[in-house]
Amino acid sequence: MGLKNSAGVLLLISLSCLFSSSHSHVDAKLVPASAPISSLAPSPSPVRGSSSRFIQPLEPRDIDKIDAAPMLRSICADTDHPAECISTLIPYTLESKSLDPISVLEAAVQATNDYANQGFAVAKKLHAVASEPLYKSCLETCIDSYKAIIESNHKILDAIAAVDVFSLNTELSTAIDNVDTCDEAFVEAQIDSPMAHVDDLLGKMVSNNLAIGIDLVKF
Repeated sequence: MGLKNSAGVLLLISLSCLFSSSHSHVDAKLVPASAPISSLAPSPSPVRGSSSRFIQPLEPRDIDKIDAAPMLRSICADTDHPAECISTLIPYTLESKSLDPISVLEAAVQATNDYANQGFAVAKKLHAVASEPLYKSCLETCIDSYKAIIESNHKILDAIAAVDVFSLNTELSTAIDNVDTCDEAFVEAQIDSPMAHVDDLLGKMVSNNLAIGIDLVKF
């Protein structure tokens, strides 16, 4: 199937990439690439309408080959990571008859929530088999980080519904700080993070959310 016709296909993430830089004591068979979604831990606090879609952005060179609504392209062009913006949001905007910055932000929050849930599930599984206290502590920080992002997602949607610009901007900024804490824990411990791939994309998604919310959303 060509990329031109693949916009309606859910973008699946290969969980094996999460372990390419994993700690040597982690069981590589813990979460195989073919693991069904149902095998992952449930959401600790899902956003309204949360789904279990797995997210994998396309390569930047492939973005122009896929069908995306002109408005989505226009909005994503104003973010720091337009390729990730388009590729992660296509599955969440396919059924939208019309798009505007608010609806795109809501879709972006949903995508971020789903991806944070994926990170939470993987971190929980890694934590369950970890034996070294410092490594386990870092994973605990990551688990708390993902839960905090999910909580912020609730508050972001509430702020949009309440037309509360101050709360919206506050929670969008808070999400940025929460993403960094997982990576920082491993850096300070001088341990390679098994969550690096998750945090890299999650950080870009949260950054895009901030750009859309602050620069483009007008109540």
